[in-house]
Amino acid sequence: MSDDVVARLASLEALIIGTMGLLFAVAGNDPDQSKQKALLGVLAKEFEDGLGYLPQAIQGQAKSHMSDLLDRVILRTNQLRADQRPN
Repeated sequence: MSDDVVARLASLEALIIGTMGLLFAVAGNDPDQSKQKALLGVLAKEFEDGLGYLPQAIQGQAKSHMSDLLDRVILRTNQLRADQRPN
């Protein structure tokens, strides 16, 4: 894979993580993050369902990467919410 493609994918990941984190951070009252985790669970299920046509090895890598990305969204949401709290 060329460096250009890798750079573009990394940029898209950063954009998605930041955007989803911001959306969840400003979405309202969800102190235990149950709504956020439920929505991310639905997205993860849809993602897994869409992988069926790929070889098993690639599916495993994609699922692992998706799990890491969802964890980063939760981390970013927590950071953004902490920034919004009054001092």
